[in-house]
Amino acid sequence: AGKIAGTISSPERVAENYFESLVDSDYEKMFNYVMVTKSDFITKDKFVKYMENENPLQNRNILNYSIDEPRERGEMVSYCTVSYLLEGSVSENHMEIPLMKQAKKKLLFFDNYKVGLENILSTNFTVTAPEGVKVEIDGIEVPCTSTEEGYSFYTVDRFFSGKYTVKISGGLVEDFTEEIHMNSGGNYYARNLVLNQNTV
Repeated sequence: AGKIAGTISSPERVAENYFESLVDSDYEKMFNYVMVTKSDFITKDKFVKYMENENPLQNRNILNYSIDEPRERGEMVSYCTVSYLLEGSVSENHMEIPLMKQAKKKLLFFDNYKVGLENILSTNFTVTAPEGVKVEIDGIEVPCTSTEEGYSFYTVDRFFSGKYTVKISGGLVEDFTEEIHMNSGGNYYARNLVLNQNTV
């Protein structure tokens, strides 16, 4: 039983389960294999939405695949490379999957691994708007991180890239809603705001 448990929790098996979930477009199952620090913008629902748009293997037929032995980079990180052949291709494709060793062991004794998401997480998207307004993205209020010369900056530090809905309200402006695309290091400047008639 111990040998079986150790095999189930090995980096290769976790990488295989993650890859097979990707191939099957089973993103909820896939989420069970990833290591995330959950937040308002890092959730299972947002992961599923991201993968529905970004899965490179969606609707592709994989003829076969193999997983290399894990390569360790330090005590806590291993990498497995998946080599796979797509129908219609003459050469293999490769996907590198980072595996992070967890502090909590499986069945108390066996190393436990999760797939790191640093290669797909986006960082630092900023909304610039007049000072004093409230900014919400997909219904989540984003706190003001700094203010300068009458403008405030609202930054989301970690998120999955894609389409979001921004809403700006309060202050001297009428409520304003727009669909935006968020990506790493991006900035949205609220240009089309209208002054609230009650303040004129």
